[in-house]
Amino acid sequence: MTRLILTTDYIYSKSDAADSPDLFLHFGHSFGHHLQRLVYGPPPTAVELDDGFDMRSEQRHQKRGAHWLDFVPSDRLDGFEVRGMGLAQLCSCFETVELWIGPTANDQLELIWLLDYLRRRKAITPRLFLCPADPLIGLSTDQFAAMKAPRILITSAHADLASRAWQAFRSPTPQAWHDLLQEDLSALPRLRETVLKLLVELPAPDTGLGSTEMGLLEWICPGPPRRLSAIINTLVYFSGYYRHTIFNYWETALLAEPLAFGPIPAVTALNPELQTVELHNLRRRDEIHKESRPELTDFGEAILLGREDFSRHNPVHRWWGGTELTNANLRRWDPITNVLIAP
Repeated sequence: MTRLILTTDYIYSKSDAADSPDLFLHFGHSFGHHLQRLVYGPPPTAVELDDGFDMRSEQRHQKRGAHWLDFVPSDRLDGFEVRGMGLAQLCSCFETVELWIGPTANDQLELIWLLDYLRRRKAITPRLFLCPADPLIGLSTDQFAAMKAPRILITSAHADLASRAWQAFRSPTPQAWHDLLQEDLSALPRLRETVLKLLVELPAPDTGLGSTEMGLLEWICPGPPRRLSAIINTLVYFSGYYRHTIFNYWETALLAEPLAFGPIPAVTALNPELQTVELHNLRRRDEIHKESRPELTDFGEAILLGREDFSRHNPVHRWWGGTELTNANLRRWDPITNVLIAP
């Protein structure tokens, strides 16, 4: 039986798996030369998504990097004759399709988008299965083959729920996403947790900052000054009971900059070059992160104590799903009462 394995993490093929009837593919959203994650920044448009995952012959832009298979290693595709194929068409070529989806918020957003995409192309079939998985990154195909995970047969009910959730995430306000909490989300086992993880990244009522921004202030606060890179890594990768973030290293670093460079900064001692160095210049940005040892200002300490609101003294402009958060459109989330607060 031939299987198509779609994962939200990269799995590395080994030479001894070259003759395997299974095809392992990562289906992240590539636009141009980079991989765009769904938790950070404005969500891709429907045109961008469809263009990237449809048949190459149907693409509006056929340059290198515009198609979802462009960055898949060639040896992964050899023997399957699937180059340039659309995602929905590829699913129809295999006897079973398994979606091995990791636990992170970005993984779950990938899942609801994928099910919505396949539903609109009538590609939800009796051979499509969801396999909730632990992180798979770095595994070889041999290691993956030895893993066990429950298989959930995907039905139209799963796809309908995913479509509602995806449209809610892309809405211009968080209200529809919040309203998902009133539904039975158990068909997609990690969706309710994802809804809550995203809501806490909205500005809080008393501080005007989301969970990750507050986490940065909390990790900057104790003890002698530490490198910004160490603070970010602690926040991103520490998985104990303490505050954790849905963002990766570079996304968290970008959230740190407005804390330091506003009219009344909450953080000091960040190199102002961060405001001008190109976003793709990761080497220089990493150097600055290692050179900088941020400290809290008095204003930053007052925010931590809940006595000051960052947004009342500084500009706010960032995206939360399809919601453009600004000072005039600051949707807030109270994690204590689970209430969404309009501007």
